[in-house]
Amino acid sequence: MSITRPKLYLSKWAENGKRFDVPDSVSDTAMGKANIQTGFPEVTMKSVLNGGVPPWGQDHNGILNRLTQDIQWEQAGGMPVFNASLCNKMIGYPLGAELRSTRYPYVSYVNMVEGNLENPDNSTNIDSYWNGTRLGNGWAIKTILSKDPDNISYLDSDFRILTKVAGAQTNLYVRLSDKSNEEQAKKIANGSKEKPFIHPQDAINAIPDGGNGNICMWHSDIFTLDSWNISRKNVIFYPWFADDDKTITDLQNILVEHIYFFSVYLMKNYPRVQVNINIKKGAVIPNTYDPGLFSGNGGKVEFYGFNFIATQKIPDGFTMNGASPFSPQITYQFVGCIFTNVNYLDYWFNGWQNSITYDIKFDHCLIEGNKKQFINLKNGTVNINTSTDEDWTWIKELTERDIGYLQGNNSRAYLEKRSSYNNFDMKIIGYLNKDQDKPIYYPNGLNTNFDLVFD
Repeated sequence: MSITRPKLYLSKWAENGKRFDVPDSVSDTAMGKANIQTGFPEVTMKSVLNGGVPPWGQDHNGILNRLTQDIQWEQAGGMPVFNASLCNKMIGYPLGAELRSTRYPYVSYVNMVEGNLENPDNSTNIDSYWNGTRLGNGWAIKTILSKDPDNISYLDSDFRILTKVAGAQTNLYVRLSDKSNEEQAKKIANGSKEKPFIHPQDAINAIPDGGNGNICMWHSDIFTLDSWNISRKNVIFYPWFADDDKTITDLQNILVEHIYFFSVYLMKNYPRVQVNINIKKGAVIPNTYDPGLFSGNGGKVEFYGFNFIATQKIPDGFTMNGASPFSPQITYQFVGCIFTNVNYLDYWFNGWQNSITYDIKFDHCLIEGNKKQFINLKNGTVNINTSTDEDWTWIKELTERDIGYLQGNNSRAYLEKRSSYNNFDMKIIGYLNKDQDKPIYYPNGLNTNFDLVFD
């Protein structure tokens, strides 16, 4: 038979009644007064006819009030701290005793030796504590995870501590669930193919900060860029297909048959992962709209075969006020990606931080939509690298093979134009002569691997 859970003491005994504060030692025992060391004096155990004195009801209330106060404190989660007087009285804390630190609210100690007289709060060096191979002061530390960005341990979705080596690659899977079953899916999701996460951020959170991970997103789902933050992580996003997907099998067969090897991400019919970029009215600044945000703090991200679609146009008379879907402080690489409806937003990338270097690489990408400024130049430095735009005709001439399956790419043609940049200006970087009347100009805060066209 299991032990019944005790009822809670929502009130202490005699909380509103008459009671004495029973002292630890000295009391008027002749008058029947109790104290902790003596208890009720012997005179209260005699009949009044034999010279005895009745015990005081206030003493009863006082003692029970003190006991239920202690029980109530423990039921509320109270945890004791080291007490030298109690320690000496007990001749040391017993094995397994737990104490709370008075220095750190998130630290507690477990006693690993019998009769421990040491005060765990007196030690300031981590090497002074017990760790399994070292006795130290006999106290083991229980604490929480550090916020250090280089930490390779983290809590999983079930609040268990996991530790991963930062350099290890991890494959995590994301697939949208039936929204009616979303809470259940969150409970059982672990990032495997069988139990995929339902939100990309859940997969990102499963990668330790400073670590590396591959996130595979189901190709036919439509995701929304709301707020994805990779912090200092290095993340690669891939489309995820069924193992027997015929479309992918056919594309792979084309690669095998072709004399030149091309990635499937460069193929027109490749089923790209769709990520919608929505906008919402700015909550603080009037006449502004904020897009969904991909952010981080020193991390690196690569997207292979994605289609980013702006779903709504910024209304006339409104601006994005410096916000952009892809924030700085991250190194970006896009391979075989498409940016759709680029003219719906004021810009897609925004270098708004002082002294921040913004590295962006476009490898055979397609930028679609009426001409619009794509990158906002501000106080930081934006480094842009693009692959050469190719029409693939040379392949047809060389191999006499059809090239209709290859996707067009225009990232260089788009980004080489001065009109693709907001806040574009020039700075003097030198002079052609000693008189310094023939300055040499260079774009301010912009470095490219191609020449700019001043349209």
